[in-house]
Amino acid sequence: MKSFDYPFSILVGQTKLVRALLVLSVSDKINSLLIAGGKGTGKTMAARSIKNISDMDIVNLPLNITEDNLFGGLDIKKTLESGKIEFQQGILAEAENKILYIDEINLFPNEYVNTILDAIETGFLQIERDGYSDKKIIRSKLIGTMNPEEGFLNNSITDKFSIYAETDSNLNKEERLKILKKNLSLDKENKILIEELKKEDKILSNKILSAKKRLKNIKVSDSIITRAEALSKEANCLGYRASIYLIHTAQALAAIDSNQYITDTNLQEAAELVLKHRKNTISEKQNKNQIKQNKDNNDKKHSDKNKSKAQSERRDNINIDSESEISNNKNDYDIDKDNTANNQNTMKPKNPNTELADKIFKIKNLLNLNEDNAFRKGLGKRNKTRTNELRGKSFGYTRSNHNLHNLALIPTIKSAASHQIKPKEGIIKINKDDYKFKRRKTRIGTSIIFLVDASGSMGAMKRMKETKNAILSLLMDSYQKHDEVSMITFAGIGAEIALPFTRSVLLAKRELQLIPTIGKTPLSIGLNKALEYFKIHRLKNKDMIPLLFLITDGRANHGSVFFDEPIKDALFISKKIKYENIHSVVIDTESGFVKLAIAEEIAKNLNAKYYQIENLKPEIITAIVHQNTEYSLSRIDIMEDKR
Repeated sequence: MKSFDYPFSILVGQTKLVRALLVLSVSDKINSLLIAGGKGTGKTMAARSIKNISDMDIVNLPLNITEDNLFGGLDIKKTLESGKIEFQQGILAEAENKILYIDEINLFPNEYVNTILDAIETGFLQIERDGYSDKKIIRSKLIGTMNPEEGFLNNSITDKFSIYAETDSNLNKEERLKILKKNLSLDKENKILIEELKKEDKILSNKILSAKKRLKNIKVSDSIITRAEALSKEANCLGYRASIYLIHTAQALAAIDSNQYITDTNLQEAAELVLKHRKNTISEKQNKNQIKQNKDNNDKKHSDKNKSKAQSERRDNINIDSESEISNNKNDYDIDKDNTANNQNTMKPKNPNTELADKIFKIKNLLNLNEDNAFRKGLGKRNKTRTNELRGKSFGYTRSNHNLHNLALIPTIKSAASHQIKPKEGIIKINKDDYKFKRRKTRIGTSIIFLVDASGSMGAMKRMKETKNAILSLLMDSYQKHDEVSMITFAGIGAEIALPFTRSVLLAKRELQLIPTIGKTPLSIGLNKALEYFKIHRLKNKDMIPLLFLITDGRANHGSVFFDEPIKDALFISKKIKYENIHSVVIDTESGFVKLAIAEEIAKNLNAKYYQIENLKPEIITAIVHQNTEYSLSRIDIMEDKR
């Protein structure tokens, strides 16, 4: 179906977004715009329709674009034909006086976004590729759109965007009806309405041209500079980028409003576009309170040495790794260094009196614990993997790729040079046997199943509650890293998929609200359900990285998939899961003086990471998840091919 080129004037009720797009069109100093908003709020339509009021076309950058296509690289065919290095321009250098558009920019590789923003801001792109060095002039702008519910960009990246705007989803009834009527009319190819909107676009286009001429004559007074710096400081913005963009934005707004100088209204409106995405949430007051609290703690410590000594002795009896990254990041819990399934991994609360509310916790990647050597395709930002695709960083070379676009030129030339008999005028003859191809590594997401004991055993309600909170916490960043999360519960006489694979926080909240905790513990049935679900999901996504999190006390008392005895049945299925190359983690919640340690035996069969935790909290689950969702390539010795 042919896509419709929406006029810019079709936008209704999006005042701040419209003003931001006008500023981007008017000022040469404002070179990038980040648009945030929920699904279906008109982000993409607004971004693409700007070409109808400006003199700049839109160039779409797909998420799967390769590094060579984006920034440029060696023209392999011409280089081999001529014997001289020939460079091929990338989209970024070719997009002269155009607007680059990235939809779902939070899924775009961070290193690409950083390079694009740096090139646009400085006006040039420095290229260092395969022994080739060049500098390209860049005269482009960038618009990125994202849904905040599906993950965020790094602060260092958002700070580089000149301005920021959000779509308004809280429109009144009249505005919503107006939007519906306009869109329905366009669907019916209402030529009269389209012509009216095009006329409005023409008026806006002329307004932009006039504003560009007026902008040159708008001076910046010392009082405006002082006020801009004060606003930036009030927002706790770091550096001077915020103040500079604040002044340039205020200038553009003054020109758009036909003002001869920058008014306080222009400056306040500019602050909403420039400071919101740069605002530092840690205020001076909070810093002062933290300093005061630290001072009080030190005074208390020195005034009561005996109490401090007693507390120190008690801490010595708790196995805590002082070098744990979780401790360094001030989490509420300390986790011991990871052990294998044969060694128990304990976790103790720092403050057992702290009561945690039901909330979604901010999570952080911690350790690279696992290895992954498979070749995979797909997008993601969490796990490193080898790939045969043209995207990703190169880490050596091979002779088995046979894709000229992936040719490693320098190793190829070295190989050819080693057997030249009488080279003429420095030209090297390259045969097909000399070809070397780049090995690449990229990142891909993880498919995670939480297999949760929902039986009526002691602590089941708490297990369910904290696991739900942990899942919601994990989902906050799973979308941008292309993770999928599922939850399977087992209780009574069976197991069910409580949450199908998803990256949607809203769907997870809806599906996880009511999950019963009743009956016996059919552990083997739950394990088998997870195994079968992974197999089905693998048929749809053969390159997925499967990860199973089993949360149970291990006291199986029901289930007969292969054997009548529940425990024997569970142990047998756990071995089957290991043979399917499914990464596993077991969180043992068994409590009491007498422990059967069945969960630990299952962990051994799964070859899983094993954690024994009696006082389960969502931060604990989340921390364990992020210890075990970071995969790294095994060390690969790359030997130069000697002929």
